Amino acid sequence: MDKMKIVEIVKQLTADNVVVEYEKIPEIDLYMDQLTTFTEDKLKTYKRKGDDKILTKTMINNYSKDKLIPPSANKKYSRAHIALMMMIYHLKNNMAINDLGMLVANLRAKECSFDELYKAFTEIQKMENERLESEVYTKIEALKGLSEKEDLAILTIISLLIDANSKKRAAEKILDELIETETKK
Repeated sequence: MDKMKIVEIVKQLTADNVVVEYEKIPEIDLYMDQLTTFTEDKLKTYKRKGDDKILTKTMINNYSKDKLIPPSANKKYSRAHIALMMMIYHLKNNMAINDLGMLVANLRAKECSFDELYKAFTEIQKMENERLESEVYTKIEALKGLSEKEDLAILTIISLLIDANSKKRAAEKILDELIETETKK
């Protein structure tokens, strides 16, 4: 696969990345079926395969059981619940559920505003989405001279995965330090 095809794939990916603004999350509380339908509709472009599920009833129940989200009120989920679950959806691929639980517990202890946090989260999504294309292009340019035998796509995949792993480890270390610091207070 050549450089232009890889760049084309990333351009399409960034174009497909949907950022659901806080204001687009329903103000009225939703029942579980309504919630799963809403997230399936709004986040469908993140599915790798058509039959993948964004959010299931089991996931929601587990998030509640693991205290990632507060309990529902009369089996209804508020805008804050939905925003938090959408954040969890995006973060869970790179952070263990236990670590996400520690992060959420820390946010609750600090009495963080979930609506303000979600708004910042969406701005970070936009910022990272904009950077992805140029970052991949820069990686490809750097990788071109590494191997004459290996496909540039394979080297790009390896580079992206190493980069993701390094960033994941950095996030984990920062979380560990945050928790340790908060525990000492």
